[in-house]
Amino acid sequence: MSIFIEILNMSISAGCAALIVALIRLFIRKAPKKYSYMLWAVVFFRFIFPFAIQLPVSAVPSVPQLMPQSIFTSEPEPARSGASPIDNGVDGAVGDALIPASRINEASPIQIALGIGTSVWLAGVIALLLYAAIGYLRLKKKVSTAILVGGNLYETDLIKTPFVLGLIHPKIFIPIVLMC
Repeated sequence: MSIFIEILNMSISAGCAALIVALIRLFIRKAPKKYSYMLWAVVFFRFIFPFAIQLPVSAVPSVPQLMPQSIFTSEPEPARSGASPIDNGVDGAVGDALIPASRINEASPIQIALGIGTSVWLAGVIALLLYAAIGYLRLKKKVSTAILVGGNLYETDLIKTPFVLGLIHPKIFIPIVLMC
């Protein structure tokens, strides 16, 4: 769950950066596109990397952990009315009458919500990875009959638009253009 909290903190921080970039873009509409790309690159790196470069001036909140890691290990606070005689009387009477709760019953609502959020997030990550892997394998099988033109350029009549496939040894696939 600590990985989920770390990713949640990074997402909140990057979300703030994305809002700031969107606001800045309203004022620089006429500027060259390269400045817009540079602004979005900051947001991209904010989403990807778990560390931040500390600057003297920053528009992003400077709180290092928006959601602390200790949220899962903290004990829930007992309810207090503010009046000591009532609190002591209630705690004593209720404490003597009840059996101590198990660790599961002591979870705060935020701990339960983060536990559910972690499970949903992990299921989503696994589903997206499976979807991407299956799509990649299906596309690779589809272009397996492509004809080598030269270098890493391949032609096939099974595709409509050119694309690059692969990371380590990328191959360029182009559709065969039929002349009539």
